[in-house]
Amino acid sequence: MINITIAVFVGIIVGFLLGSRWLQPLFSIDSTISFLDIISILATIGMGIYIVTTLEKEAQDHRVEKDLYISKVQEIEALLSEVEMCIDDRENDIYYSNITNVEFRLKRKKDKVFKCIISLAKDEALEKIKEIERTLTSDFKDLRVLLTQTTAAEDAERDVNVTKNIVQYSPSRVVELQTLISKIQESLLDVNIIINKM
Repeated sequence: MINITIAVFVGIIVGFLLGSRWLQPLFSIDSTISFLDIISILATIGMGIYIVTTLEKEAQDHRVEKDLYISKVQEIEALLSEVEMCIDDRENDIYYSNITNVEFRLKRKKDKVFKCIISLAKDEALEKIKEIERTLTSDFKDLRVLLTQTTAAEDAERDVNVTKNIVQYSPSRVVELQTLISKIQESLLDVNIIINKM
């Protein structure tokens, strides 16, 4: 605001000096303008307005599209956080059906989001996104295994116990899950960074 005020003030002073009789002997200004100069000025102004509005609209549309994809990645992160909160919450019961439901929604959401992101990405970003998508596909399979499967041996301590739809995870399984969820979250952060650079 201050810079604009200073610029206006300086402009007024320069205009006053140029318009005053003080500088007239130093400059001679022709008060006639040719028809070609008017056409040239109008064409330049028109092109400037067209370029600015077109480029600004494209940039804004591209930013909105990026923000949409980032919000979809954040939905995956929110579902991951939901799983993480369930695992960390030792006070309340964790329903097995809820865990499997969230895990299923995570996989479907990831598949849909990455299908769209891959269609948007180009060249180097496309390769990076595909690599992360392959990694995440493997990580989500591992997440499903860690959330739902346990050892088959009867005498061994089970990592996942399900009784009347209530699931309990062993401390070692909780650590494995937390580690894997952190790894997935880091991959999703990489995706957000790549999207912002596209």
